[in-house]
Amino acid sequence: MGQKIRPVNTVFSLRFKAPGGYHRPMITVHMEPKRSTLTFPRLNTVLQLLGRLGLRTNDALIIRGDELLTPDRRLHYGDTITVRLVMSRG
Repeated sequence: MGQKIRPVNTVFSLRFKAPGGYHRPMITVHMEPKRSTLTFPRLNTVLQLLGRLGLRTNDALIIRGDELLTPDRRLHYGDTITVRLVMSRG
């Protein structure tokens, strides 16, 4: 009778137990051709990612695995995204 019932998140857990405590999973972004890696704790869409990077819609290809992503596509925690700049440097 004295037990508390905790709600269960049936979709996914936002926090994972790490050796040092709790942390939020990040979205990892690999920039090409700069060969740099960035991490973002909170992004929802490809358009938000482009905004954080200071890029416009047609400035880069956004790739997740073998799939090209359009600006309206959602990003998920733990995603590894490749941003390949396609701007002419002429």
